[in-house]
Amino acid sequence: MREIPISLYSGAGNEFVVIDAFNNPLIVESIKLKALAQTVSSRSGIIGSDGMIVLARSAKAPFMMNFYNPDGSFGALCGNGARCAVQAAFDAGIITDRNTNFEVLGEVVRAESNTDDIIRVYYSDPKHIKLKFKLAIGGELVTTHYVDMGSQHAVVFFPEIEQLKATTIDDFDIMRYGSAVRNHADLQPLGANANFIEVREDEQGKYLRIRTFERGVEGETLACGTGCMSSAMVTFALGKITELPIRLLTQSGEFVRVGFETRDQHVHNLWLEGSARLKRRGIVSVNGK
Repeated sequence: MREIPISLYSGAGNEFVVIDAFNNPLIVESIKLKALAQTVSSRSGIIGSDGMIVLARSAKAPFMMNFYNPDGSFGALCGNGARCAVQAAFDAGIITDRNTNFEVLGEVVRAESNTDDIIRVYYSDPKHIKLKFKLAIGGELVTTHYVDMGSQHAVVFFPEIEQLKATTIDDFDIMRYGSAVRNHADLQPLGANANFIEVREDEQGKYLRIRTFERGVEGETLACGTGCMSSAMVTFALGKITELPIRLLTQSGEFVRVGFETRDQHVHNLWLEGSARLKRRGIVSVNGK
């Protein structure tokens, strides 16, 4: 048995187990990371999280972030996890300033921070945006939008689902409808995370209420960074909110902000800003290879 030090971080309510393989590179040589992600991310286990982040060395930047979904799958972008990776790297002494570059999925991205627990991360431009197509959901054709930014997202404006008129975005059955979108035949073979959004307004202006059913988690998470960015881009493109940055109220009750520029009908300089906090540290015992 190996004892692996772990840390649990929260990014706007999105929780991640972080493994420091930068200072302890032998860790990743002695364990099966897919199995470890399944262990530490299981909500029925003693830890429970929305995924696992491994900090590692990079030839391109001060450090590398590798993200594993709770089902052990690898290769998706994680927006809230990126902020947690920056904070964890700072706490571990890997970096001395949270204004830093780091590597994600082979690309170098930039982080900025001027306050104690708020971090902004800049991302690559989205790979593909498709607006206004129909998905058959519960016998109804629902207007849907799609964004691919390294992780794939379907975006649905909640008020447009006729069969849910008797409910609200706060209490509808997201397990049922989120699963229907996530597994929809028209979105295969990759499937997509399902984001349900509603435009609201307060004393600061318009904002989005968002709930997300995440692929890999196969359930709702308290926040989803890439889902927030995808939803903000769709909302702006449709003219439903015309001022940037866009605020989004997540299921955790925390707000995040999304900003970007548009040139020639393309999105550039995309960023996500929100909290990143250490919740606790511990040790997990695992079998070696």
